[in-house]
Amino acid sequence: MVSVITDAVVVWATSTKLNLGIQLDADLTVRTHVSFLVLSRLDYGCATLAGLPRQLLDRLQSVLSVAALLIFASRRYDHVTPLLRSYYWLWVHELITFQLAVLA
Repeated sequence: MVSVITDAVVVWATSTKLNLGIQLDADLTVRTHVSFLVLSRLDYGCATLAGLPRQLLDRLQSVLSVAALLIFASRRYDHVTPLLRSYYWLWVHELITFQLAVLA
């Protein structure tokens, strides 16, 4: 393990980093990081999204779609639906309905 000493303070190098409540690990892939980041943030506040205008839900859906394209290293104009299904991801409006049903 590598350490750096500055002004009598020892700083140890680490292979993990906690940032914004998400632990980033050097062994994880970009696919895992993006998947965890997007889904955890959407799941966290999903019930509060109920009643949002369609325009804002469409924006969230585009974030989810781009994340799926990034995870699968797909091209920009590839169809997203098969990618979402292969990860068992729901569309944003379905995710909100599901979370509200679980809370009820």
